[in-house]
Amino acid sequence: MRKAIHTVKRLPTEEFYDEVANTYSWHQVAERTERVYDFVMDKPVPNMLNRIKSGVAWGPMVGLWAMFYTMIEVITLWLIELILPEEDIDIARSFDAKMYNSYPLIKTFGDH
Repeated sequence: MRKAIHTVKRLPTEEFYDEVANTYSWHQVAERTERVYDFVMDKPVPNMLNRIKSGVAWGPMVGLWAMFYTMIEVITLWLIELILPEEDIDIARSFDAKMYNSYPLIKTFGDH
């Protein structure tokens, strides 16, 4: 049951919680989030030259701002690489989702 905004102070919190709980399914939220992550991970990471070309195509004012921003970003990343080299950063192990979702492990961890 939907309530108007001006009556929200009179709405019992139990009813509100039940309405929200019935609106969202965490399984559906997880599936949608996974689809977004998969979509983003499939996109190639543009190199610096492609980013500059893209910025120039935005026009004289915004393109200039994009080039300036890209140069500041490159300098910042270069300084960070000097201070904290990539070799010193712990890399997360690759995660085998197919193995995790395999039949024997579903019994152990549940169906996700």
